[in-house]
Amino acid sequence: MVGLDCPAEALIQRERERGDRRPGMAVAQREHIHSWLEYDLLIDTSTAPAHEIAEQILAKLSAL
Repeated sequence: MVGLDCPAEALIQRERERGDRRPGMAVAQREHIHSWLEYDLLIDTSTAPAHEIAEQILAKLSAL
């Protein structure tokens, strides 16, 4: 299972840019979701572009 996460500051900024969510919704969901799931790979989406994240996922799959 692959989890996608990022710092709260990035979530807040993304909410602001999208403009279609209640402020604080993403941070609240993040706290709930990531508290009880166990991931094989947890990726911080604020540190790399999508194509690099895809490469990380493929590398993990190849190692199985």
